[in-house]
Amino acid sequence: EVPLVVSQSEEFGTAGVFWFNPTETFVDVEEVNGDKKELRTHWMSESGVIDIFLLPGSNPQSLYQQYAHLTGRVALPPMFSLGFHQCRWNYKDERDVYNVHGKFEEYDYPY
Repeated sequence: EVPLVVSQSEEFGTAGVFWFNPTETFVDVEEVNGDKKELRTHWMSESGVIDIFLLPGSNPQSLYQQYAHLTGRVALPPMFSLGFHQCRWNYKDERDVYNVHGKFEEYDYPY
């Protein structure tokens, strides 16, 4: 889990808070005013230093660019690992299983 909270509104734009603490952290999110849909957060860490980064942005893209600059970008998984995401519960019937198997073979997709 990454302790990152993002807020977005037409009036104020996009803003985020990144809580940089490696210890166990809890974030409570509560609704303050039901009509205006205002939310309040309460951050609790077991120990460590309070180290936060405020990420202002005009849009979500600029916010996530700042976040990626701080934490790094996620590497793409190796091709062989993608085959393990095939779920056994999404087939309609036996013919569908053979069809999916055939496409995996046709496109040389690992599974």
